[in-house]
Amino acid sequence: MRIYARRDQKKQGVYLSVIIADVDNSLCSEAPMTVAEEELAFYNAYGLALAAWSHVELAMYQIAMVFFPLGMPRNMLGVGFAGIQGFRSKRMFVENIATRGMAARPDRDTLKPKWADLSAELDAQSGKRNDLAHYIVGIFEASSEGRRYALCPWKTTKKNAAKDIPPSNSYGVKELIRARRGFDNLKVDLMNFVLLLLQRPALQERPWPQPDDLPTTAQIADQIHEALGHQRPTAARKRAQESAANAAASMMMDVPQVVALDEQSAENTASKPNDTGRIGATNAGNASENP
Repeated sequence: MRIYARRDQKKQGVYLSVIIADVDNSLCSEAPMTVAEEELAFYNAYGLALAAWSHVELAMYQIAMVFFPLGMPRNMLGVGFAGIQGFRSKRMFVENIATRGMAARPDRDTLKPKWADLSAELDAQSGKRNDLAHYIVGIFEASSEGRRYALCPWKTTKKNAAKDIPPSNSYGVKELIRARRGFDNLKVDLMNFVLLLLQRPALQERPWPQPDDLPTTAQIADQIHEALGHQRPTAARKRAQESAANAAASMMMDVPQVVALDEQSAENTASKPNDTGRIGATNAGNASENP
């Protein structure tokens, strides 16, 4: 599970959120992920990815804030930014502010190429954000681990596409984790640009230097159990628990049968003395007739 330890610093009216630490995912129970675990993991990753994008938009706003002094001008900027519907319009709004503001700076030749790279990355990542906002959730219980819950496009261009597995361009739990990592990295890049505008050294490193180095489905399930406050049993422990449960169930099935046989035996035993007496008497009579 990845945990933010956050510290907010306010410098020249700009809040800088600094990532302090991440938690290692190296330990794993190696038990397969169940469908119920995948459902929780999927919606958890989905929500975290959307939240990460909101941090990207906040970082964009903080870039624009650098060019507006504290007080009424900055308040008006916030009202204008928050009132814009659609990410592309927000990006163009911030880009026009940044381009005009950098033009009067002596370090504009250093800033402009960096801003151009950030703008290109914003455009690239915004496509994933649109997917998260507009795709629909599909359930494919017969699919493989990590692809039983997926965020899918409304339609697919492939003819005769399989109905029991999600389309290749859908987002399973791992793809959602990858998207969130990309958003996290972009947010840090934007905040470092804020620091550059403020002529301060970059304080943050990208939280995910290798965003494609994703956890396994077993590790993801472990993270869900850890977040819920209990340890997930290992595969060996699960097998032992299943064996013990099966043995207990088998014993419970045998007990009523044994009791029933014992009761039947008792009833038969209770009835035997009379039968034996009659048989004995008959045999005695036969014996007297045939010495």
